[in-house]
Amino acid sequence: MKLEITQHPLSGFMGGPHIVSFSVPLNKAKYEIRIKQQGKREISIYSEDGCYDDLLFVYYALETLLMLCDGQFYPVTRAFDGTDITSSFVERKLPSQTSADFMVSAAAKLLEFDTVLNESVFLKWVELSEKLDLIHKMVMYCLSAVEMPKDMQCAYMVEAFKGVCELVHNQKPSFEIFGNGRELNLKTAFLAIADKYGSEIFAEEYSRNRDQFAQILVDTRNRIAHIKSRNGRRVLDGSESVAYIIKMSFLYRIVLFDLLDIPQNNYDQALKMHIRKIDETETVKQFIACLKENKPVQVDKDLESDIYNLLYDFVYSVAIYRSIHSRSGDHYDPRITKEHFWISISDNCIQQAVVDWCKVFGSNNERTHYSKIHPCLVADFEQAVKEEGIDFSQYSKDMKNFRDTFISHRDEKKRRKPIPDLDPAVIICDLYDQIVLCAEPNRLPFEFADFFIKSKAEVLQYLDLLGIDSVVG
Repeated sequence: MKLEITQHPLSGFMGGPHIVSFSVPLNKAKYEIRIKQQGKREISIYSEDGCYDDLLFVYYALETLLMLCDGQFYPVTRAFDGTDITSSFVERKLPSQTSADFMVSAAAKLLEFDTVLNESVFLKWVELSEKLDLIHKMVMYCLSAVEMPKDMQCAYMVEAFKGVCELVHNQKPSFEIFGNGRELNLKTAFLAIADKYGSEIFAEEYSRNRDQFAQILVDTRNRIAHIKSRNGRRVLDGSESVAYIIKMSFLYRIVLFDLLDIPQNNYDQALKMHIRKIDETETVKQFIACLKENKPVQVDKDLESDIYNLLYDFVYSVAIYRSIHSRSGDHYDPRITKEHFWISISDNCIQQAVVDWCKVFGSNNERTHYSKIHPCLVADFEQAVKEEGIDFSQYSKDMKNFRDTFISHRDEKKRRKPIPDLDPAVIICDLYDQIVLCAEPNRLPFEFADFFIKSKAEVLQYLDLLGIDSVVG
């Protein structure tokens, strides 16, 4: 059983000579692969004991792997499996396997396939593409000739990096992201990938304004989900979208190269040359010139320290409250002295936690209000809270109402107010730390969500050492 495919560009010739041969196992069969390129590319896949469906699977996996090297899918000019099947084979190709005109260029190639392709890389790619699942298909459509507006293709291309970030995090333990078990917001995910892999690709944008650049990409994507609410935000236009689809395609491909253990020195010079040409276009020059130039921001260090300490105290108070509450019995008996002690401690902790939180996220007239440092990042922070599904404005009102009517003044009927859900408050602290406090150079995130978990465990350990199994009689 044999499949022979010939590929040839619509114009010009392919370089060469490049030849590679290797075999791969699949479903208890072996498939012999040979690729020869000189002027045109000839792919031969042979198996004595395989099935035809697996033969096609091997070809399509190989074709998408070659696309990572070339940056484009080359048209099939001949397909043969014992008979000429060219017409039916071409008709069966997915639209995503036809590259957009802006990708059909030697300027998309990063490396020659014979420098990296072997059995090990192929099998890693089969495994990796299964994990990528729809992410890779979506990226291929963004780079294809499908009839879709370019700004829409760009939006979906940006969206893909949330999944890419999670994949890299799972594959590379040393790659740190600050999701703390929650769903990442898109801007954090994109910047995590771009910071690690895109220093060459986005060097000009980063030197001008890294944060604004990332926000523009995210707002371009957000046009899919938000219509009127996105009005007034800077987004990429059509020509800019094309330029940044190409740039993001390079970013996507070198991420996959890293996951396939393909060394950077194989493609580094080609990448630099391609990016330099893109940066020299008037479209990209004008876009970068529109970014606000980074300027040092003077931050009141005492104010920043006070905010930080309030958040720290809030999280620790919640941890103590939750730990004591977890040791509570099912009844309340005011005659038990010990019970009065623990209830008093518990109430004091929750009251102090709410007061501390409101000093940062409550009224604007608070000296330590969250908007008083790095005000340019307030919109990003509030958007991140929204993406977590939290109605920040209403939640803040609820917390202030609890403080005002139960802690500060008590309402006239002196009823015990339901304690607000504090999980959103911890999430808000964590996002504020990541997006605003971490804007300071060389400052690592405190990871408030992790600190909450560790603090609760610490309090429970202390109760265990005291032999306290229950805080009520």
